[in-house]
Amino acid sequence: MTKAAEPRAAADQVAVFFTRDEIQALAKQGRPRDGFPSAEELALQQDAWKRILKAESVDRNAQAKVAGK
Repeated sequence: MTKAAEPRAAADQVAVFFTRDEIQALAKQGRPRDGFPSAEELALQQDAWKRILKAESVDRNAQAKVAGK
């Protein structure tokens, strides 16, 4: 990436913010304490993962646009 393209790429990057409940649900995903997560925790995990994947997609699209593809 050229020096001229760097500021544009930085402006196109996407930040993903999570609520405290989503963070706790994601943390439990790796190590559930009482066997299985609740339906609410599963829904929070699913929503959080969807936002992560969408942000990655937007970031890849922005990088491709900057690269001129």
